[in-house]
Amino acid sequence: MMRIYFKYLVLVVISISVLSACKSTKYLKNKELRKLKIDKIYNQIEKNEIEFNTISLRFSAATKIGKKKLSAKGNIRIKNDSIIWISVKPLLGIEMFRIVITKDSLKYINRIEKNYYCSNTDLIKKKYFENYKYEYLQDILTNSIINFYGKKTKNYLKKNYKLEINKNNYCIKNVKNKIDDNSFLLSELHVKPDTYKINEIRFKSENSEQELIVKYKDFDKLDEFIYPKNVDIEVIDDKNIFNLKINYDKINLNRSLKFPFSISKKYTKISL
Repeated sequence: MMRIYFKYLVLVVISISVLSACKSTKYLKNKELRKLKIDKIYNQIEKNEIEFNTISLRFSAATKIGKKKLSAKGNIRIKNDSIIWISVKPLLGIEMFRIVITKDSLKYINRIEKNYYCSNTDLIKKKYFENYKYEYLQDILTNSIINFYGKKTKNYLKKNYKLEINKNNYCIKNVKNKIDDNSFLLSELHVKPDTYKINEIRFKSENSEQELIVKYKDFDKLDEFIYPKNVDIEVIDDKNIFNLKINYDKINLNRSLKFPFSISKKYTKISL
């Protein structure tokens, strides 16, 4: 059963790959939004993103695949633009599994079933999606805007995206429902107008029923930044609906972190 959950976690990582912080804490209510230019909103999102060298996130989480449910707690450690380290435990008990993701590798240890998985990104790209990038997962976890092809120019944004007002939020959509030659679509990016923080992202595949929805909730101050305390991730495909609800109960910035990962010789290597 743990292997099933790990496969869906990998699906979240890969789906993200193919498919901000402000000092004010006041919120707009029942006010008509001023329709700004997309490049102004985009630049403001980037300007207000959280800045960090390292970040650690202690969390509790609940997952659901079909009728199967699992509750757990754990820690996420990130070194900016370098490594994501995830340790997951049941609500009471020893570590169940550990995951390490870098720009060129994905590694996993299942301590319950005593097995492990290791792969480089070339294999991930070949087996799953050629557009896999580490940066996309880090952006999702840190509530940052996903830059599919680096810095967007004003002309690029004007040509490829449109702006709508949806439920008192700015909603940025790609005009052609296509990000260049990617087979996965970025359909919607919802932005809070008072803080320019992303509160919802939707990706949908044009080749299958697969869809990824990420929702950010309960924003609160973190030093001089604003950060969501709750993140809901949902992956929908033609067979199952995978739901992951994450609650961050402790967040630390720019502390010295370690990212331990060692494999017992008694563990068996597996493939996905």
